Amino acid sequence: MKGFFSLTVGVCVLTVTMFAGRLQATGTFDDLTLSANSYWNGESKWQADGSPYPPTPAESPYNYDEGFASCGMEFSNRFTATTYGEESPYLYYTSWSGFAYSNMTDTTTAGYTNQYSVYTGAAYDGSNFGVGFYASWGGMIPSITFASVSAPQSLMMTNTTYTALSLLNGDSFSSPMAEGDWFKVTISAKDAAGNATGSDIDVMLAEWEAGGDLYIADEWLNVDLTSLGTDVKTIEFTVNASSYDWPTYFAIDSVTVPEPLTLCLLTLGSLAMLRRKKGKK
Repeated sequence: MKGFFSLTVGVCVLTVTMFAGRLQATGTFDDLTLSANSYWNGESKWQADGSPYPPTPAESPYNYDEGFASCGMEFSNRFTATTYGEESPYLYYTSWSGFAYSNMTDTTTAGYTNQYSVYTGAAYDGSNFGVGFYASWGGMIPSITFASVSAPQSLMMTNTTYTALSLLNGDSFSSPMAEGDWFKVTISAKDAAGNATGSDIDVMLAEWEAGGDLYIADEWLNVDLTSLGTDVKTIEFTVNASSYDWPTYFAIDSVTVPEPLTLCLLTLGSLAMLRRKKGKK
């Protein structure tokens, strides 16, 4: 993405801590602008293209794959417009996959219309969080690409409301979870050459063990990423479940990597210099 790593003063939300002798940066999604109770799923890229109706059905579907950047990291996103019908202007339907971002916190409304809300009722840090959608039928895989090869440390993960209520109560597409059912996100990593690194990580977001209780994550889980390795360029997220009738969504926040996370450090330094200059007037 052009200008992806350019410096924008004051846009990154950064927490710097000392851990195991190394500085770490934790990037949230709060450098991204959203109105209250809203989301971004890539639709703005399609609208900006100036072609709300693709010219011919033969050229459908139209994929917009630029993704978005937050605090020195690139998040995958695909917004798709698919036409149907035989006469112009063509009818169309839209979909998305990969990552969106949101600040929606409705924990009670079931169904697809509430696909961007987090089941905890709040972001882990700040107001915004990421929403991942793994489209098993071949959409964009949710992924995070770092500005440089890194050793990711941790992130926070939980359920979206849409998925959690479907797992709990079922919906028009699926039955509720039963004994033996499970729902998890698998995190894998690749180096700059696209080769797998480290060991995959499974995050169980819902499970009903035989003879046990039903567990559906309703709080933010701290996911240790260190087993992914120290030469990681990209991490990918896939959803696996005992049934693919359930919606394959999840939420993330507060991705932590060792410094240098160049964009965030430069932003932090620039803000400090501005404060010093202001104080000397």
